[in-house]
Amino acid sequence: MKKFLFLAVLVSAFFTACGGDSGSKGSAPEDGVERDSTDRGTDKKPLPDIPALAMDSVETEDDLTACVSSNEGDSVYVKAAYSIYRCDDGLWEPDGFVLQRVKSKDKLPECTKDRISMLVVTTDSSMVYRCGRESWTVLGKMVVSETDLPNCTANRDGEMAYVQESGKVMVCDGRWTEQEFDDAVYCGTRSYDPAEKFCIAEKLYALCGGKDFDPAKQFCFEDTLYALCGGEDYRPTRRFCVRDTLYDMCGGKTFDPAKKFCIDDELHDLCGGKSFDVDRERCEGGKVQGTCGTEAYDASEKFCVSGELYDLCGGKKYDTATEFCSGDEVYNFCGGASYDVTAKFCSGGQTYDLCGGASYDVTAKFCSGGQTYDLCGGEEYDVTAKFCSGGKTYDLCGGSGYDVEEEHCVNGEPKSCNALTYDKSTHFCDARDLQIYRFVTIGTQTWMAYNLNYSDSANYPSMLERNWCYKNSLDSCAKYGRLYTWAAAIDSMKLANDATNPLTCGYGVECGLSGKVQGICPKGWHLPSRTEWEALFTAVGGFSTAGPKLKSLTGWNSGGNGTDAFGFSALPAGGRYDYGNFRYGGNYASFWSSTEGNSNSAYCMYLFYDYDLGGLGNYSKDYGYSVRCLRD
Repeated sequence: MKKFLFLAVLVSAFFTACGGDSGSKGSAPEDGVERDSTDRGTDKKPLPDIPALAMDSVETEDDLTACVSSNEGDSVYVKAAYSIYRCDDGLWEPDGFVLQRVKSKDKLPECTKDRISMLVVTTDSSMVYRCGRESWTVLGKMVVSETDLPNCTANRDGEMAYVQESGKVMVCDGRWTEQEFDDAVYCGTRSYDPAEKFCIAEKLYALCGGKDFDPAKQFCFEDTLYALCGGEDYRPTRRFCVRDTLYDMCGGKTFDPAKKFCIDDELHDLCGGKSFDVDRERCEGGKVQGTCGTEAYDASEKFCVSGELYDLCGGKKYDTATEFCSGDEVYNFCGGASYDVTAKFCSGGQTYDLCGGASYDVTAKFCSGGQTYDLCGGEEYDVTAKFCSGGKTYDLCGGSGYDVEEEHCVNGEPKSCNALTYDKSTHFCDARDLQIYRFVTIGTQTWMAYNLNYSDSANYPSMLERNWCYKNSLDSCAKYGRLYTWAAAIDSMKLANDATNPLTCGYGVECGLSGKVQGICPKGWHLPSRTEWEALFTAVGGFSTAGPKLKSLTGWNSGGNGTDAFGFSALPAGGRYDYGNFRYGGNYASFWSSTEGNSNSAYCMYLFYDYDLGGLGNYSKDYGYSVRCLRD
């Protein structure tokens, strides 16, 4: 950022009010500023008196004479820069700005680019203004010296003042410090040189022959301005504009397109207002006549290709090798052949039947019953029997679709959890199938108080052939919930298809899961980790006595029922083991965790009918065990 120190030199109002000399010596710059000639004998504190300039002046820096020993120390006022330059050691150096004076702020001249850096003080308020970036900026009230600055207190934070003695602009920021300025001219956030460019609506354009212009109406070509033609620019050496339409020059010349046409850089008269093939056709009586082979024809109705006549299409010729005419409109062949445009349309080189009389995007839609529908997962479907949601198809429910996230189809009617009656303080509804589950809070954790009984391999492909009812009996599912492999419980397919962090999990693979794993649990719930199961044991008094406290009051064999002291109600669902064997129903309960033991095993929480203790152990990921979900 360029830093400027402003020399406190005022052009006295004397030059305007008293008719000062207009010559170069001792004259005020001719800058259009309306000088103040008001009597200063008022009750306002007068501005400090500063003598009028008494030095040579030039128009621009280029007009300065050589800085040599004979004029060492001399000062010259440069009008274009509103600056004083001093000859110092063979170089002219800026030595301060000249301060102009006007009566009030409303008397400030327009801040144009030729006035950038001009300083003006108003006599009615002693405020100093600076022209920068093509707008006036207040520099603050003028004081004689820095000792005249008021105390820099909190209520003056950000206040500025101009010091006449030093020419500095000071800003109050905890203490008085010198303010710096950037003299660059900006267009939006980009600086530019006004001698080369100009700005309109925060967009830069190059000057044309040193002048700016209206780019909405004009364009520049080789430093010459031209009017746009129908809103477009063009190369005037090759094209010309007539009534907002562009035409190519003919042999480097313009012409009247209402009367002439051009072929091979030669001009010809139109025939009845139309151009024609001058080698094969001729104009007679305002009509184009021609011959095709040996046959004469009226060129206003027909045209000739390879000795064969064709009717004009809407009065125009067309390429008979790639195009065809239908209803006075020209169409491209589709797959190399014409087609019935009243019944079909072309896409990707194939024809398709119009849908309700209109074409459509065959890559995104399909037609059924005269209406278009979005493809579902890239595939068509039977809209009379199914609907699409989230890229998957579902059976209509009573003939209509429904919100698959919140509703479930029951006896041909969409139902949601909101339509069911249950005690929300002790139960929750799984929106996926409207099953109601009791929950219980133990310590700081809230658990499902019933085994998960959910199966949907369409939406959860991980479940396919990986979940069962005990001994394949639906009654067992109603009693104990379902049994799942570990891969099904963690929803391994969803993890593998994660766009940001895909994981391959399951038997034979150790994927190192971390954090909360929702798996096949309902929204807002997750599969508990080994650590979370351990926290449950701690909350009920430890592993050694956990069995009776966590087991349900009924359902366990040989007097193995528990006290269900905390309402967890563990059910002895048994498990599914190697070769599809179901065992230990009524004797044993095991619940998956999300924590792996190794590539082939994962941790489970287990309870036995004949032991008071509970535990955590490593079991094969291919076994089928129960799932209890923990609230997030």
